[in-house]
Amino acid sequence: MLRFILSFFILSQLTLGFAQSNSWNNTLKGDQAFVKNIGQFDRRGWEDQDQIQFGLKMGSVFSYFTSSGLTYRFEKFRKEHLKQDNELDNNTRRYLQSELINVEFLNANPNVVIEALDGVDYTFSYGMKIIDSASSLNNINGFKRIKYSNIYDNIDIEYFIHPVDGIKYNVILHSGANPNDIQLKYSSKSIHSEGEIDIQLLSNGDLSLKTELGYIIEKEPLTFYSSNNVEIISNYVFANNILYFQLENYDNTQTVTINTNDFVQGFYLVNVYSTGKIFTERLIKN
Repeated sequence: MLRFILSFFILSQLTLGFAQSNSWNNTLKGDQAFVKNIGQFDRRGWEDQDQIQFGLKMGSVFSYFTSSGLTYRFEKFRKEHLKQDNELDNNTRRYLQSELINVEFLNANPNVVIEALDGVDYTFSYGMKIIDSASSLNNINGFKRIKYSNIYDNIDIEYFIHPVDGIKYNVILHSGANPNDIQLKYSSKSIHSEGEIDIQLLSNGDLSLKTELGYIIEKEPLTFYSSNNVEIISNYVFANNILYFQLENYDNTQTVTINTNDFVQGFYLVNVYSTGKIFTERLIKN
């Protein structure tokens, strides 16, 4: 399969005069967004043919969202030392190690549309080099929240960015919803990696997704009535790599919110510096 090297130049067009700043920093916090895919994220998800609709980068972890689920992708560049017979010098080869965890919405309603909400006041531009040709994709919108409406009957799932906790998602049970309909199947694979990917439910009720390059903790759910925030006892059930939500007796004529968040910890793919809100990255498509 052809390998494509892309250089990404992300320009955040803020109205606060940051473009005049000469200071450098190595954080993108506050500039994270679900970026609409118009070609820049193609072939970086679980399967080449997956139609990625939005992408989000947090540290070294990329999250790609399709109508049928999402994929977490960890990446790190590695060096391999090569030495041939009768050669004094060692040659090195750089390659990209990738580890992917896919979350599929099992038995979900077909043709679900992902709704983009809470647009940010800056845009993203991508300069891409593919083999010997170059192109750019400019002024792409980003959002702080995306929503899968009626992913299951009377059930919505929305993902949003929390300034401290990372990626959070709410499962919204409208009147008449059955939480047993929600089935999230977890799968994993690696590219140029021999490390094991471990997915398990911890004794404290959290779901742990651990790879060689980092880990994600899906905190145990906090469930409550949306109208008055009265808590409902709930927990995860994880069997045969499928995640379920278990709720104790509650009034299913009322709207209920299941709140959870993903704590992401990983290695940085590259050093990312910003000046005037211009970011430079290198990605490889496998």
